[in-house]
Amino acid sequence: MGDEADSAAPPGTAAAGNLSASAASLEERVDRAMAAVLQDPGGARYRNVRAGLAGTVCGEVDPRRKGGGHTGFRPFLVTPEGVARVASSPRLTFEDPTDPFPDFYIRWCATAEELKRLEPELRRAIARSGGEAPVDPLPDLPAPDPLPGDAGAQPLPPPDAGPGGKSESRPADVDSFMNSVKRKRDQPPPGQ
Repeated sequence: MGDEADSAAPPGTAAAGNLSASAASLEERVDRAMAAVLQDPGGARYRNVRAGLAGTVCGEVDPRRKGGGHTGFRPFLVTPEGVARVASSPRLTFEDPTDPFPDFYIRWCATAEELKRLEPELRRAIARSGGEAPVDPLPDLPAPDPLPGDAGAQPLPPPDAGPGGKSESRPADVDSFMNSVKRKRDQPPPGQ
């Protein structure tokens, strides 16, 4: 992956020449996966390479074209299965509903800071698609009624209580779950 990956490694990883085993493993996975998707994988530059969720590797790649020159850094990810996906542009955009990369990146790679930065664009994309924007936090809800046994709480009436709170037994011919259980329990087993 080259020197850029080492110098742009996330805080806490080892510096160049003293790579930890996990950073070397990430580089190896990226090199192997990117060989299948880049025109000139040996000439690509990397930065911000880091572990994502569930075994995904995330970062940015600046691919080199066959004729020379670079295209500019763009986000990439490598799945746990070793499949590389590279964004079609330097910025994550949500205009093309057939492009799954932004969704993959948000789900497996985006940091809290990236999500905060992308929130306005996500809201615009949702509005353009005719969907509803995420609900803003709910206002304070009133406190629930006190539970039975709480100080000052009124006891709950029995489940079969009528409008006055007095217990009313259901006639046996009224079908309810309890009556169906009683009927089965009171019936003798077949053959007796």
